[in-house]
Amino acid sequence: MLTSTVPPGTTEGLLIPLLEKASGKLCGEGLGVAFSPEFLREGSAVHDCRVPAKTVVGATDERALRIARSILAPYTQDVIAPAINVAKSVKLADNAWHALKVAFANEIGRFCGAQDIDSHAVMP
Repeated sequence: MLTSTVPPGTTEGLLIPLLEKASGKLCGEGLGVAFSPEFLREGSAVHDCRVPAKTVVGATDERALRIARSILAPYTQDVIAPAINVAKSVKLADNAWHALKVAFANEIGRFCGAQDIDSHAVMP
């Protein structure tokens, strides 16, 4: 099972062909791949790993998904299981959303600072 932030298409277009070549097996026929992007925050990564806010696993087949679920079972039973390219896009969308929130909060902070307003009171 892979955990990473990589562009959609990387697993299908790069990794799976390399694994098939190295193993001599075909994906879905003796070879399965599962991709699970991590959703960890700075300063609370260990807690976030143990108590995930969300768990997403994209898999090439049911066997790979079942194995990934068993690996994650000590931490969660609530697994979102889309296609691999969707799982990667969920991570990219989350990253973009969090960056947008930070940028917005910074702009509110600048505005409030210019008006002598406590930005933390505006955005609790």
